[in-house]
Amino acid sequence: MKKAFCLILFTLAIVQQAISGPLSEADIKAQELRLLNWVKTCVSPCIMPEALKTGGTAAFFIAGGWALASRGVELRVDGVDQCNSGCTLLVDQMKKWGGKVCVGKGVVWGMHRSRIWDKNGNEILRETPVYEALPIAQWISAHGGIPQNGKWANTPPDSVLWAAYGRCPGA
Repeated sequence: MKKAFCLILFTLAIVQQAISGPLSEADIKAQELRLLNWVKTCVSPCIMPEALKTGGTAAFFIAGGWALASRGVELRVDGVDQCNSGCTLLVDQMKKWGGKVCVGKGVVWGMHRSRIWDKNGNEILRETPVYEALPIAQWISAHGGIPQNGKWANTPPDSVLWAAYGRCPGA
């Protein structure tokens, strides 16, 4: 499993270099290392760290969700005030791969249009694939969708999130 995870991260690093945006390569690398170190070292129940709650490179968060599910650890999204973008994808992918997830009360979830950059550094907004974070994407779609300018969509109520990902004890 360790070799497969390393191969996935290596492949994602190559893809990320091809579509890097306004963040410097050093910033992207630091973000990826924070995520990788947390995924490798957290023990059940893993608590989503503050530094990762605002998201980042989607591909690494998706791989992180798979890795946590493969390790069999429990993830608690509790005690943070938001879970946006890559954080949302990590939670969703972990659940998709059979991982145990629970969500606390009042966490603000967010999704935005996917962004890539062309070779001249111009941002291109794309639709977020519907297979990613489907329960959240479906709720957003039913409530007006993600704005055309790509800004954040409203967050689903706790009941939607608990039905999809599970409710943390005490929430």
